[in-house]
Amino acid sequence: MNKTILSAIFMSCIIVAGCEREKKTLNLPNGCSVINVSLNDVVNLSDFAESIEIIKLSNDSILRDIDQMIVDKNGNIFIKDSRGVALQQYAPDGKFIRQIGKRGKGPGEYILIDGIDIDRDRIYINDDGKGVVMAYDAEGNHIPNIPIMDMTYHLDFACKGDTLIKSYAGSYISFDINGRRYQETLNRINGKFSIHSTHLSKNIDDGTVYWERYYNDTIFEAVDGNIRPFVYVNFGKLKLPDDIPVNPEIEQNPEAMAYCRDVSNFKISNDMIAFLFAFKNEGHVCIYNRHNEKTFVYKTLHNDISDIPITFPLVRAIQGKKIYFSITPDRIVEICEVLKKSKEKTHQDLLKKITDTLGEVHEMDNPYIAVVTCK
Repeated sequence: MNKTILSAIFMSCIIVAGCEREKKTLNLPNGCSVINVSLNDVVNLSDFAESIEIIKLSNDSILRDIDQMIVDKNGNIFIKDSRGVALQQYAPDGKFIRQIGKRGKGPGEYILIDGIDIDRDRIYINDDGKGVVMAYDAEGNHIPNIPIMDMTYHLDFACKGDTLIKSYAGSYISFDINGRRYQETLNRINGKFSIHSTHLSKNIDDGTVYWERYYNDTIFEAVDGNIRPFVYVNFGKLKLPDDIPVNPEIEQNPEAMAYCRDVSNFKISNDMIAFLFAFKNEGHVCIYNRHNEKTFVYKTLHNDISDIPITFPLVRAIQGKKIYFSITPDRIVEICEVLKKSKEKTHQDLLKKITDTLGEVHEMDNPYIAVVTCK
């Protein structure tokens, strides 16, 4: 065994031992992972990704934007836009497949879509207009024999097996679809009870549901009608101190601005975790590899893999090792217009690459999807 291998084994042992000591220091339960956050302005895409694919969504069904996206195990993409008047299904290559349900007041129809979920080949829609959750099969047909599930005064929801899980204003509530059991849990996390809304997220890979409260640095796993710590986000010295009150005025509190806060928009698969947090009124994204435990934090993600000049806003979905970002067509159209006016060969070559990948681009196109495959 050469010195390089011995050194690698030695360093791995030190890292593992260090992580275990850190968990004990933070008084975390067994099974709770730690994500250590250090701030960076720019991260190269190649640091954690091996490839990128740009998908042009078909214009057969018009989207204003992307408000919520779910990708199933087959790579099908389900999208609702901010209008909340339709749920559209696209194939992995961006071709339009179908609209799930339709707007109306009849059976299987919805007034205003507030949230969507997928579980066991069923598609669930939270109709904010009716205050209920409705179910559809994989072909988009309404399933009338499933009881209507009340969502009055609740914001986020997820379905796992026979259990509907929903949250609202600091509470975690779960009961089974048939209404035989009901349980409500109001937990004080780290001695604080937040009046702010909470977040739910579903791991499509295995169906696990996760929960998190605003201004809390722990993501919880939903287990047997309750929650247990799953991931602790360690901000170190930039953690929001306990003596800064979490109340409606916190967004205007200059003291709070000096600390990392508000873990939100988290997406989890069996391979990756991504979430957003705030620091000095600026959004930062954290990408975490669950296998090698490497963490990448950035304000700007630099695309050094593809020649197509795109930027990466919020993570919209994660499935396996694939991370899905949405891209508005405006920026691509603007770049193409500049390239068309240039006579330089490098610019003409880049324009050809863009058109070969996306075809002709127009401002009225549906959003594009950037699919990043992680290492």
